[in-house]
Formats: sequence, C-alpha cells, structure tokens
Amino acid sequence: MFILRLFILCFPILGCVLATSSYAQNDFSYQVSYLKEQTNQRLSVEEVSQMFESGEGTKSDTGLLSFGVGSDPGWVKISVNNPTEHAIGQRLTTSVTWVNYLELYQVDANGNIENRSAGDAYPRTKEIQPSIGITFNVQLPIGESEFYIRAEANDPIVMPIQFLSTEDIADNDISKGILYGVLYGILLTLLGYNLILYRSLKQVNFAYYSIYIGSFIILNTGYNGYLFAWVHPDNFLLQNYLTLNMMVVHSALGLVFSLKFLDVKRHKARLIPWVFSYIGIGLAAILTSTLMGWHLVAVFIAFAYLGVSTLMMVILGLLHLTHVERANYFVIAVSMSMFGLFATAATNAGVIPFTYFGYHAAEYGVLFEAVVLAYLLSVDLKIKENARLRAEYLAAYDPLTNLLNRRSFFTFACKKIRQHQDNGMPISLVVLDIDHFKQVNDTYGHDVGDKALIHITGLLKKNIRQEDLIGRFGGEELLILLAKNDCTQATAFTERLRRILENSPLEIGGISINLTASFGVVECINKASIDEMIKRADALLYQAKENGRNQVVSASIAEELVTTR
Repeated sequence: MFILRLFILCFPILGCVLATSSYAQNDFSYQVSYLKEQTNQRLSVEEVSQMFESGEGTKSDTGLLSFGVGSDPGWVKISVNNPTEHAIGQRLTTSVTWVNYLELYQVDANGNIENRSAGDAYPRTKEIQPSIGITFNVQLPIGESEFYIRAEANDPIVMPIQFLSTEDIADNDISKGILYGVLYGILLTLLGYNLILYRSLKQVNFAYYSIYIGSFIILNTGYNGYLFAWVHPDNFLLQNYLTLNMMVVHSALGLVFSLKFLDVKRHKARLIPWVFSYIGIGLAAILTSTLMGWHLVAVFIAFAYLGVSTLMMVILGLLHLTHVERANYFVIAVSMSMFGLFATAATNAGVIPFTYFGYHAAEYGVLFEAVVLAYLLSVDLKIKENARLRAEYLAAYDPLTNLLNRRSFFTFACKKIRQHQDNGMPISLVVLDIDHFKQVNDTYGHDVGDKALIHITGLLKKNIRQEDLIGRFGGEELLILLAKNDCTQATAFTERLRRILENSPLEIGGISINLTASFGVVECINKASIDEMIKRADALLYQAKENGRNQVVSASIAEELVTTR
C-alpha cells in the first residue's frame, strides 16, 4: 500500500515537471490564427492569405489547436516577427503524427513561397517524430515572415503549434522520452510480472490483466506514432485503422477482465450475455467499417465505444460493491481511466480546449488504473496464498496444541529416521501420556483439561531442541523424536523433561493442579520403521504406567527394559 501511495503521489508530480518544462525566451514573436476550408474545392495559399487578411481567421492565444472529428481541412497562419539582425533556426511542430496530409508554406517578405509536405499518408519521413508530432526545421528570416499550414485528416485534426530552438529541442525530446519511458517501463513490467504469475500459478486473472495492459501498449504506441515509425512505416492503411481498431479491442478486453476480476458469473450471471453481446457488436462494427473503408464511421465507433465501455466497467464495479471485496478500489481505478479517456477524447474531438494534460490524460488515467489493478491482483493473490497456507497448516497441525498432528508427524519422522539411518546416527522415539488426565477432566471440566494439555505441550516445546520433532498422537498421548540420541542419552533427556513437568503445576483460577506424565523411550536400531518404534515405545509406556506412573521406561528394540524415576 505504501508503494501504491508513493506512486500516486510522485507520478503526477513527474508529469507536472515534464509538462511545465521551461525553455529559453524567444528572440522573436509570433501570432497564430486559424480557419477551416468551407468549400468542397481546395483553397490556394493566396486565397487563404486573403481570407486571413479580411479577418475570417480566428486568433489563438496558445497555438494549441484542435479542429475536431470529421473536420474539413484546417488552415493555420503563423505571423512571425524576427527583430534581430540574423536569421533564427527553429524546429516548428505543426501537428500530431496521425494527420494524413500536412503542407507547410513559408512566405518571406518578398512573397517567395517555400512548400514542404509530410503526413502519415506518405511513407514515413524524418518529419514524423513519435510522441512529438510532424515537425519541420525552419529558418526565420530577419523581419516579418509568414507560415501557412494546411492539415487534412480522416481522424481528429490536432495541431499543437510550437517553436523550439536547437538547445530546447534536446530538453523537450528528453522530457518526452523520460515520460514515455516511465509509462511503458511500468506497463511492460506489470505485464511481464503478471504473465510470470500466470505461468506459475495458472490463475487466469493474471493472464487477462496482461492481455488488457498489452492491448493498451499497442494502442498507445500507435496513437503516438511509434508503430508507424518502427513497424509499418509504408503501410498507410494500417496506420489509418490500427489505432481505431485497438481502441475497440482494448475496450472489449477491459470488459472481459472486469467480468473475471469481479466474478460476475458468480454474483450477477445474468449480465454476462448482455456484456458479451455488446462486445460482439463493437468488434463487428469496427471490423465492418474497416473492411468497407468507412473511416469516419470507424472514428465515431471507436471513440464512442471506448467511452461507453469504460463507463460500463465503472457500472459493473458499482454493482459489485457489496459482493466483491475491494471492488471500491476497482471503481476508483477504472474511474480514473474513464476520466482520462474522456478528457483525451474531448481534447482530440475539439470539445474542450487543447492542453497537454488533456491530450495525455488517457495515459495518466490508464497508468493509474494499471498500477491499482495490479495492486488488487497482488492482494487477491496474497489472500489466496494465506488461505492455502492456512489450509495446509490446519491439515498438518493439531489446532488445540499447535503440535504436528499424527499424519504430519509420521511424514516428517519417517524422513528424519531414514536420514539418520543412512548417516549411521542414533535416533530415539518417546511416547508420553499425561497421568490421570481423565480425572482432571472429570474434576475441573474439559476446558481446564484443554488448558492442562496446552500447558504440558508448551513446557515440552520450550525444553526440546530445534532438531527434535514433537506431535500429538491422539487424546493426551504425545510423541517426541529425539535426533542424534541413543537410548542412554534419550533416557536422560526424557528424565529431565519428566522432572520439569512434575515441578511445573498448572496455575488456574487460584488453583494449583499437579501434572505428571509417563514415558516410553525406544532407540531405533536395525532400520526399524516408525510403526515398529511406536509399537515398542507404547509397550514401554504401558510398563511405566504399570510401575506406578510418573516415570521413564526405555530400551533399544530387542533389549532389556531400563526404568528411571
């Protein structure tokens, strides 16, 4: 929990530091304005220039532009004033990486026009930089100059206009690299760790989680242009539809994970057919629109499906608050993801003003969700492991005395006897019975009898060695296996135990109850089995009782009896 809280505290701080990186003050000034093509006919630079001159453009104070989904091509005018006595080199970021067609026109004071083109509809060029956008290296001439940018895309047109100097480029790119290194590093670590847990433990929750997180990594690397740069730089069709399809696939996998994590089959099974029907409809819809080339339809399906699916995950969590432990954490995690996805979708769609936090909100939300869900899975694993250990303990130990039960004592004793026999070391077995235990029960009650048994076993555990074994054979009869002890040594050791019991009465309710025990001790020779040793020691114990109780009778197998008191 401490690590989770530390992550929740530190990651937003890291994001703030990276997002608010300060750059050197520009030696020039610029003004950004924009407009959309309102006709079906493409406008020329001259026509667009006249439209801006006539006041048809809209000024932007931030230069962070979003034209929305299904938008007509957008035009951006950047008016630059360089008051220095030399040209200034800058990197101009014009748009995000998924814009299909982007054209940059630079007009100098003499009216000369330089035209450059880029976009993911062309084979990948150096202008498309993953996680940064479509950039151009430009020279700002002395005095006034203008840039015109035309952007056309089937997806939302997002244009965060930014000038950076050569020095600031390194800081900006390093910051972005750190941010995405942290993001993908954490997600890949969680993915790999949970895959290992699945392989080791065969618990499908870990597999579903890994697949869910893996789908987001594919979605996000496509969204930020990494896949286009590294995997399919020449495949325009894949670039156009991969991210949209992964939005639907990621949503569907999130719902499948939710069904499994919340154990919906157990608590609200009637919801499962509805959820799977919804999943099937979404997958069929995005596949059909992709195969038919209905890109705008695919865009609306992907964005709507992602939002509705995340909302459904929240609703599923709310419905299971009273049924599933820690469902409240699940709701918090998925809600953070939902708010992040909504913020990013609204930013890209132009519903809310573009901000870097809004643009990256989905990544923050999903990362928060991934870490919290991984924490919940680890807690669930810990609970199951504790339950397993508890079950193993109850199967191996006597619940009253916390001694090994008969079956477990036999298992461990056989191994220890075999080990001593193979190494030629002596080993002895002690069988003891509490004297007049029935009388204690009859006189003081079974509750006091239980306390007497606990008292005796506590004394024995405190006074035997670490390498010895002690277990409850049944009733008031106990077994002790003395390692590396021959008959003489075991007899002396057992006699010391007898005296300790004799001199340690049970004090309860102002009453002192004297307790003693009778002992039978046998040394294992000639590879005798545990059953043979118990049978012989039990006979010696019976002899001790016949002799008057509170004494030790010992022998090696097939030897004469030795009695001590």
